[in-house]
Amino acid sequence: MKQPHHYTKRILLAVSGLSPQILTETLYGLSVALDTPFIPTEIHLITTLEGAHRAKLDLLHQETGKFPAFCKEYQLPAIQFDESHIHVIADQTGTLMDDIRNPEQNEAAADFITRIVSKLTQDPVAALHVSIAGGRKTMGYYLGYALSLFGRDQDRLSHVLVSDGYEGHPDFYYPSKKSRVIYTRDNRPLDTQEAKVSLAEIPFVRLRNDIPENLLKGTAGFLETINLARKAELPPELIIDAPTKKLSANGIIFTLPDILLAFYSWVIKQTIEQQQILYRPHASCRMALAGFLHDVGKFAERAKINVERQMLEDNKQRYCPHHKKYETDKGWFSHVHAAYTGMAVDILEQHAPKLVGGNVYPFGSWKTKNTDDSLINAAAAHHKPDTFLQWIIATADRVASGFEREAFEKYNQAEEKNHYQSRQLTLFEQIGKADEILPIATNLNP
Repeated sequence: MKQPHHYTKRILLAVSGLSPQILTETLYGLSVALDTPFIPTEIHLITTLEGAHRAKLDLLHQETGKFPAFCKEYQLPAIQFDESHIHVIADQTGTLMDDIRNPEQNEAAADFITRIVSKLTQDPVAALHVSIAGGRKTMGYYLGYALSLFGRDQDRLSHVLVSDGYEGHPDFYYPSKKSRVIYTRDNRPLDTQEAKVSLAEIPFVRLRNDIPENLLKGTAGFLETINLARKAELPPELIIDAPTKKLSANGIIFTLPDILLAFYSWVIKQTIEQQQILYRPHASCRMALAGFLHDVGKFAERAKINVERQMLEDNKQRYCPHHKKYETDKGWFSHVHAAYTGMAVDILEQHAPKLVGGNVYPFGSWKTKNTDDSLINAAAAHHKPDTFLQWIIATADRVASGFEREAFEKYNQAEEKNHYQSRQLTLFEQIGKADEILPIATNLNP
């Protein structure tokens, strides 16, 4: 499994109150004290108004700031951390808070922290390290709980441990390379070079895979997130209100478009009537769907769907055979309906159940880097096949058309006639008694 320090984007997130040195102590623990350093590429700090004031002066001051001094002393690479990375907690009205004193402010702080964690865990190329060492105890609790809700395999949670005498000392920020003397309240001298700082990693339960997608996007507050996560653990209850086009799942209500309401109603009806689960289609069904859609572009082209010219040209390049009479000709594209198939499937996909990132074998999902063998490419590239799956659809197209290989190649290379005048025949034209088949269909095999 890929370790956090291997990620190109590494984020440190901490909370602080009136002691901003908790950040440099944590940074020391991560970048110096660990056997395998985790050097952040950016740092975010959640705090109050007074905490932000102290962090800006104590950590980021151009001349006396302890953060640039630490990075210089330990020769760390550039780390993104400036005033824009200091997040001041705001209440429900957007007013910045100087402290957390009452239940309303406590709830606002919980929601604010939840949104920050949700946002920072949405980037798949980033690893997040969360420190709960600073700030009020409730802030650390909310930060840890938010990571439990949204944290991924690469994310970590920790508390910083500082040796006696140095912890909480207003003049101590990190163990220095050179000897430097500071004094305790009772005037006892301490050498910052002798200080011991380490991290205690805290295991946490990751609930991310068990909560609804709208929670992962941070559209709900802390308490609402907790309540919805609890509902997900209840026995399933599904109610469909067809007249209002609403679906209720364990009390969570969704308003569905007509096509999705009809689809889900059909699935539920089939499940109840057959008393068995309807499983997702297997690979052969997905191939059949690509074959079913391969000529949908003929309808899309005749319907003159509204598409951008550049998109049409791009799809022609990708899916349509190109011909030249002479070497110096610009040439032309034939079988333009294949380009329209690609655009039509794009439109249809917006109304289909979400498959992005899911298991769509044998095709590559939309999140994979190499999508040459995506469903849309297999369907649209039947006149210009390149991959194995595209050739399956192309071969099926030839067989269904009754072409031998040589005849199909000749057809594929032929200059298109006015295809708008070519009649689209349905299978129903072939149904009937032998002596009643329409003349136009007499050349078709029944």
